[in-house]
Amino acid sequence: MESSRQLPLELLDNIRDNLTPVGLDSLSRTSHDFREATRVYKDRVLSVKSAYRGIFDDNTELGDFQDLQGRCGLLVSGSTALSFFNHCSYAGNLDTYCQFERSMMVGEWFLSHGFAFAPSFGQANDYFVDVERVRTLRRDTPQAVALQVDSDIREYKLNNIAVVWNFKRRLLKAQLMATIGSPLETILSFHSTCVMNIFTHRSAYCLFPQLTLEEKKTMLINIQLPLTEVQANALSKYERRGFKIVHQPPLRSVVNEASSLTFLRPRFVGDSHCYKVPFEHVGKGEVKPDFVEANSWGIIYLRKFNTMYSGSVDLPEPLPSYVAFKDDLATINRHLRSQDQHIADGLVDYESSLLTIQTLIKPNHHRPVNGRARLLTLAHIVEIVQSHNCVSYSCAVVQEIYEYLCIVDSLAVVPPIVDCFLSRNNDSTVLHIDINVSQAKPRVDWDEMKQRARALIEDKVFIKLICVFL
Repeated sequence: MESSRQLPLELLDNIRDNLTPVGLDSLSRTSHDFREATRVYKDRVLSVKSAYRGIFDDNTELGDFQDLQGRCGLLVSGSTALSFFNHCSYAGNLDTYCQFERSMMVGEWFLSHGFAFAPSFGQANDYFVDVERVRTLRRDTPQAVALQVDSDIREYKLNNIAVVWNFKRRLLKAQLMATIGSPLETILSFHSTCVMNIFTHRSAYCLFPQLTLEEKKTMLINIQLPLTEVQANALSKYERRGFKIVHQPPLRSVVNEASSLTFLRPRFVGDSHCYKVPFEHVGKGEVKPDFVEANSWGIIYLRKFNTMYSGSVDLPEPLPSYVAFKDDLATINRHLRSQDQHIADGLVDYESSLLTIQTLIKPNHHRPVNGRARLLTLAHIVEIVQSHNCVSYSCAVVQEIYEYLCIVDSLAVVPPIVDCFLSRNNDSTVLHIDINVSQAKPRVDWDEMKQRARALIEDKVFIKLICVFL
């Protein structure tokens, strides 16, 4: 291959613009010249100035916006973030997300930087009056959500959005989504994975880069068939942008603990599955810590839809709310409570305490999955199923089998012996799972075991459990 010095810059940029992150890294490893040229390209194209080009072209204003994000935990998502990662120009608004309690300073910032408040139907003409209207509504009905929303945002799930405020400056439209709880909770409830990308004041994150950037696919989240008209229109928009709609991933992905789509391990913002682009700080204020990486979640595959598995971590003002993988919540809350006295004594602040949550969570997410025999059994089941084209099981069924094996593990004193095989009955193929527990604990919830086994019979999965009690 020719050295980068022998290729025109315009041609090189054309090549690099069409490469995925993996392809870009591969190109950089071909020669010293390409490595240096790729570094320069990333500094120029994957930069905070490039991310907001056409929105905040003035460096002073961009720096002010970064400082604002750092002060209130404001996230940017939507077409702006997807355009940045995809190297495409998508028509769309500047979509911003902020916890309701911190949202007034965002609206004030827009108004002080040449934006005009553009009220929707039912909102007051004055922004500050409308903030009070929503605050009163939230006080009287805490779970109230935005009913009047712009068509561009209507495609998303709105169960934790308190209100959507619109601001306009010439042709630019900015939307401020004030959330009930963590802004990331809203983003994790988007209709599919390709739009789960965010800008903070310090970095850009693509949460599912393998699907979004490498495979040009998007997996549905919280969507049941048949699609509503709004959902169908939203997904059609992303199909036109070149994304293939995926209802569920391959079974091998969900049982592979190294996959970004597995139900075996939780995820967190900034983990090894994310594509993270650090941003240069162009603001004048002090660079605030980026707490977004304290957020974590899991993926669950249900019979009717896929969903994100997390719970809220509520912190006292002025700290924002966070979401955490539910199995981590007890650890996080226990850690925070242990710090209460130190905080009261002024020895540590909540910000420092929150930062340590990241160090607690991340090792847990890298730990080996418990029950190696159970995991090998699950992989063996998937291998058997996929080796026979005559039978097909959903991710939800495989997850239910795994959960059943987890219960069996909990009652077994020694690892159970599991035998798996397929049989044909008339024109139907049945998966048999025979489990032999030679030493079982005396307390077994047989009703739950039977209920779970019966639910799987409808999917042609027959479980036989033999227990010998101590």
